[in-house]
Amino acid sequence: HTRISPELINPELISLLDRYDLIIIWAECFYRPMNDESIIHTDYSCRPDGTPRDNIPKLNFIFNGKGSTMHWYYIKESAKNKIVSNNRIASKYVSYTKDEVTLAESRQLLDLASYIVEAGVPHKVTNLESEDRFCISFSLMKKDKSDLTIENLRTILADFLV
Repeated sequence: HTRISPELINPELISLLDRYDLIIIWAECFYRPMNDESIIHTDYSCRPDGTPRDNIPKLNFIFNGKGSTMHWYYIKESAKNKIVSNNRIASKYVSYTKDEVTLAESRQLLDLASYIVEAGVPHKVTNLESEDRFCISFSLMKKDKSDLTIENLRTILADFLV
């Protein structure tokens, strides 16, 4: 898991997002080796006024790991109000154990594809395939700093989604 420096982001992507009044506020690369899975976690992000966001859409580009699966979960009442942690690159998250969540949905992912994903609910990735998986992930914000929901982002980028 590595943070991506802004100067390494393709200027064409920045320009495209700019046309839709979107900016990249965080970029990172996730590595998931073959036959491995991430922890169940919720990404944590705050609005400019410091209040937590409930809806955290991300634009993800997947390389390798064909057939890896993303799982989303419902939080059980007993697991609400958990402590926020920082990972080694200072992005914030809340982790959950399997007994604190209930599976809501699983979706198999394609290799060399882009996705808009909801990272503001518990989720994890399993890569049970025979190759390592990489994900370049962008956290986005509207230029006017108003909330960006997954529905907003899907509408804004509809012409680019498969």
